[in-house]
Amino acid sequence: MHFALQRAQQAQEVSAAQVAGTPLIADFMTQKNDIFARLTLQEDEWHLYRALAARLEVSAPAPDFVVYLQASPEVLFSRIQKRAVPMELQISEPICMRCATRTTSSSITTTARRC
Repeated sequence: MHFALQRAQQAQEVSAAQVAGTPLIADFMTQKNDIFARLTLQEDEWHLYRALAARLEVSAPAPDFVVYLQASPEVLFSRIQKRAVPMELQISEPICMRCATRTTSSSITTTARRC
């Protein structure tokens, strides 16, 4: 649930920055939230997450440019361990592997505005 609330807040901040004409670089894509939530939540929690996320849907502007960086699941898990962010340390190696595989094989698409 934390991620849904955090991403809604970030989407609002992105929208506000765009209105203000402030250049912005972000390191997240909201589409990845559902992938991670689906892999880590029990069925009842998943339905609660979806209901909450639907109510919090904030229309973030489309990015002008997207750079998608990819690393092997092993490297990703190693980086999580090295960063030692308490919330991220709860991510198990199998979950990290499945999330990385789903992210690369899913159809995460973003419509960028033409410059």
